[in-house]
Amino acid sequence: MRLLFVADGHSPIALNWIAHFVEAGHEVHLLSTFPCKPDLELSSLNVVPVAFSGVGMWLRARRGKTSSRPSIGGARMISLRDFLRHWLGPLTLPRATEQARKVIEEVQPNLVHAMRIPFEGILAAAAQPFAPLLLSVWGNDFTLQATSTPFMSLLTRRALTRADGLHVDCQRDLNLAYELGFSRERPRLVLPGG
Repeated sequence: MRLLFVADGHSPIALNWIAHFVEAGHEVHLLSTFPCKPDLELSSLNVVPVAFSGVGMWLRARRGKTSSRPSIGGARMISLRDFLRHWLGPLTLPRATEQARKVIEEVQPNLVHAMRIPFEGILAAAAQPFAPLLLSVWGNDFTLQATSTPFMSLLTRRALTRADGLHVDCQRDLNLAYELGFSRERPRLVLPGG
């Protein structure tokens, strides 16, 4: 099967999922929203920045720091970073969407799997792939991200409406997905099931 993952290519959670499908022998492509060099045998890797992804890595590189861990000073900037990503990040979607469409057309996947709604699922849904779109949700996709701004709420609802399937890590997130517009008629999976 030809799979296109839309994910943060340096997220350990995303990479573990992707590695499973690489090891199973599938043709796996990654559209990463962050600059990355995953240690996986991917069929292709494309980086499509969205919502200022990668800016922190760029700043660390300019300062001569190579660690991806935030510094104490960086921790203070998290709320500012999130504020900017939620309010201004959606303005980066039109350009990123065009880039994502080109990748989807080149890869011709059997399935597009977006891992997280902000901003990977939002980007994948906006690109309107011809292939089925699976969204994976964990953490605070609904409880924090979707409610952070009216526009983020709208974009989350659009992504859920476009999704052909949904993977969540707890029943609460599935219930929230229904409230935000995911169809009860579409495939869904709760793993690990908590």
